[in-house]
Amino acid sequence: MSEEGHLEVFIRHADGSVTNLTNHPSEDAYPDLSPDGTRIVFASNRDGPTHVFVMNVDGSGLTMLTDSQAGDTRPTWSVDGTQILYASLLPYGNWEIYVMDADGSEKANLTNNPAIDSSQAWSPDGTRIAFETDRDGDFEVYVMNADGSGQTNLSNYPTANDISPTWSPDGPKISFRSDRGGESLGYRPYVMNPDGSDATLVE
Repeated sequence: MSEEGHLEVFIRHADGSVTNLTNHPSEDAYPDLSPDGTRIVFASNRDGPTHVFVMNVDGSGLTMLTDSQAGDTRPTWSVDGTQILYASLLPYGNWEIYVMDADGSEKANLTNNPAIDSSQAWSPDGTRIAFETDRDGDFEVYVMNADGSGQTNLSNYPTANDISPTWSPDGPKISFRSDRGGESLGYRPYVMNPDGSDATLVE
């Protein structure tokens, strides 16, 4: 966050110094460094709705990649750096998960469901995507193939909300947060296998 109180994208150098890369009076958030370390993708509302931008690691070459009417956010690079995953808010108020080529071309709606689909996360090998959705009446953690096929409910706990999935670095586990312990306990961390089995509270 800048001294003026808005979000910026910073980079910390090997010598410990820090550089403000965006330096703009907008909200610049959710930065993700490309696998080859040369580019940074992020979300910014500098042109109105929040959209996905990319820049070189020194802050040069700023390019807007998305221009949807309602907004786009939470971009992340694919493992090989050829694609970017992001969430897009459609005009009728529904969040969908999209993927596009690294230059902003070939945008594709992966979830294509009238429910809210968000909090997307690539698997470490880039073949699957975990996400949260309320398509079953409550929020559940789903997984799909990288092309959007095979959408499957992993957490499958209809009396609670399971959200914010992330993969462990080597892929054998998916972490998520859930209020399945009751409202008084709030959202607590859980972990499960990639097939949804053995969901366990992390104490």
